[in-house]
Amino acid sequence: MNNQVSNSPYPCKELENIRVRRQLLSYLSTDEYPLDINIVHDPVLFMDEAMRYIDHEIGMIRYSKEDANGMLVRKVRECKAELLPESEFDWLKRDERACYYTWLTIRNDTLSVDLSNLSFVKPKKWLDYHDIRLTVSAESSQKRLELIIAYLDLQPVNTSDKIDYLTYIQGIWNKNRNTNKNNNANPFRWLDRKDKDACQWGYEYIRNSFAANDTEPRDKRRQRHDSFEWSYQQLNELNPATADEQYQFIYLFFDILDERDKKDFKEKISRKFAQHKYQKSKQEIPPLNTRMSKETKKQLEKLRKHYKTNLQDTIEHIIQLAYDHEIIKSNIIKVDFSKKD
Repeated sequence: MNNQVSNSPYPCKELENIRVRRQLLSYLSTDEYPLDINIVHDPVLFMDEAMRYIDHEIGMIRYSKEDANGMLVRKVRECKAELLPESEFDWLKRDERACYYTWLTIRNDTLSVDLSNLSFVKPKKWLDYHDIRLTVSAESSQKRLELIIAYLDLQPVNTSDKIDYLTYIQGIWNKNRNTNKNNNANPFRWLDRKDKDACQWGYEYIRNSFAANDTEPRDKRRQRHDSFEWSYQQLNELNPATADEQYQFIYLFFDILDERDKKDFKEKISRKFAQHKYQKSKQEIPPLNTRMSKETKKQLEKLRKHYKTNLQDTIEHIIQLAYDHEIIKSNIIKVDFSKKD
């Protein structure tokens, strides 16, 4: 049965799926004749390589176009059967934090090895992320998901090994997420992905606080916790440009920290952001220049010490007290008089 898609450059509908094309190229690529996996995006180059395979398989035997397409379709269906079902990735589609964590874990090959009841031994043929030559940066959750799928599709191992590997990472993620569920589920309630200032500030705070700095005195560098610096190093080559990506970057840094350091980081960044927000609010207040006697200045200084705050807050507090006492009270009295009349 001919299932070629109308106006399609491919001889069967299965090849409309990039995963199937990629799987076929992986099969066709050899040490003697390596193929650039990126030609999956070019129908002409892809079909040239596919038909080269058919020519090689058939040899000198004369064959029709229908025979060639039939042989190719059979190989395509074999490749499709080797792919992981889409349902295996549903948990990553539902949770962007899990997706980012999984992609980074795969990219950097940083699987934990000390988790009880969780284990995975890579087969000898297993390829590293960089061996497959996948991009080391990804600008969206969708792109990261595609890279995770590509990484697993291109592994020259059994489907069961791929499922075991993905299940292993999922187990690690669930363990980390559920260790302290109340704190880990939503640690930054002040952080809104639509708040560009908050997202950019949080991203820059991590960059400025935990990036290795060779110009720092050695004693100061030792004070930085190893877990923080190690976690930051895992984020190399990630340069989020949008507020949404900066938002996810902050959560990613939190998610890859050791459990004992998550609480510390949460408290530090939340406290620093509160200070940042306070300072920003003060900068938005227009300056007021006024004159006062020396005696008034002395009285103001005593009040400042009494309230244990700065001069600006002291003045604002005094004005608010006077306003509440005089203006609001006089309005109430005025209303009362009007009722008597």
